[in-house]
Amino acid sequence: MAILVCPSLVQEHAKYANELLQYFVEKGRTLYGPEFLVYNTHSMLHIASDAENFGCLENCSAFMFENYLQTLKRMVRSGRNPLIQVAKRLEETPKVQKISTRAQDCAYILSEGKCCEVLQVSDKEERVLCRVYSKPYPLFASPCMSFLIGAYKFNQINTIIKWIPRSELTKHAIKINIEERTQIFLSVLHEF
Repeated sequence: MAILVCPSLVQEHAKYANELLQYFVEKGRTLYGPEFLVYNTHSMLHIASDAENFGCLENCSAFMFENYLQTLKRMVRSGRNPLIQVAKRLEETPKVQKISTRAQDCAYILSEGKCCEVLQVSDKEERVLCRVYSKPYPLFASPCMSFLIGAYKFNQINTIIKWIPRSELTKHAIKINIEERTQIFLSVLHEF
């Protein structure tokens, strides 16, 4: 699913994702018997072709709209003219992405094999001071190399602190500390 939800990965690895889903369904039947093969399980065999046809699963799923309903409800303050109220609240919403230094929001994938955490934002927000992690090693190697879905493991020894342009912070990540000097970065694949 991590492959199928990301537009760039779908283009390159849809066939591989399909093979993994077929393997999952076959092994599920072996482990849990024929009753495992319900309609929802069978549908998984077609989801890779849907993702390939539409660009990714996000383009043919209603989940993002269902999830966004709570946000829309908060924009309506009375029962009168709800559509106009939502439109006005959306116009009031700032369009610029805010860079955060909070631990839960400060991680990014910079480029292949490099990640960073934001430590400080300059006054004009044109540059950010980051701890840049390099020399990743895989989080897992099976069923595929973790780098394929944007999962990296780093040792903090391989870091430098430097100012980088804000424009390089395009791909959010989740950073997890697993040991004193070891961090995991997981790419957020389904940003809206």
